[in-house]
Amino acid sequence: MTQRELLIDFTDLSRRLQGDRDLICQALQAVAEDLPRCTEEMVQNIAVQNHDSLFRNCHRLKNHAALISCAPLLDALETFKKTWNGEDGEKIKTQLDKLRLFQTEVVSEIEMLRCQIMATSSLSQIR
Repeated sequence: MTQRELLIDFTDLSRRLQGDRDLICQALQAVAEDLPRCTEEMVQNIAVQNHDSLFRNCHRLKNHAALISCAPLLDALETFKKTWNGEDGEKIKTQLDKLRLFQTEVVSEIEMLRCQIMATSSLSQIR
């Protein structure tokens, strides 16, 4: 079994949050709770063609991705924005479906990281 590339750069996240275990866990938990909400709101925004709210939710996801050092999610959002700015509705929905699947993977990785953080005495042991 091969190990897949991790989505979250834990070393960068830990450095930016000064190795504060509680703060890291709180940030990860907040993002894990809000990511699904954000993407579901984006689905609703597209359905009713509310582009202002879609833009705000996309920006909110971007902030979450930056907070937890998740460059692949930032890249996926950039691809979504390019599609959204120039394509028809079906292509936008396809890209949003991909983004939703990706968001699910990020949330799973967050949960794995939180378990590792709680189970280890040193953050340097993670990864």
